[in-house]
Amino acid sequence: AAGGLACFLVNRRFTFPPGKGAVALQFSRFWVVFFVSMLLSELLLGVFHRGLGLDSLTGKLLSEGMLLVFNFLGLRHWVYR
Repeated sequence: AAGGLACFLVNRRFTFPPGKGAVALQFSRFWVVFFVSMLLSELLLGVFHRGLGLDSLTGKLLSEGMLLVFNFLGLRHWVYR
């Protein structure tokens, strides 16, 4: 929880402009993106490893790359807008 709070505050202060939304709304949206990202991570790992037969490391690298894009777009265009 402390790591998530730090991530929210650092991203709000240094990475993205704070936008016009209330901090509480941004904070709740941040956690939605976080939990959806966790679920997508498990789903993608399963698809890459069990579904496509890729080794665990390759599946992890592919899923993390996709989630990096998902998280950036979610934070930029929904959380901190």
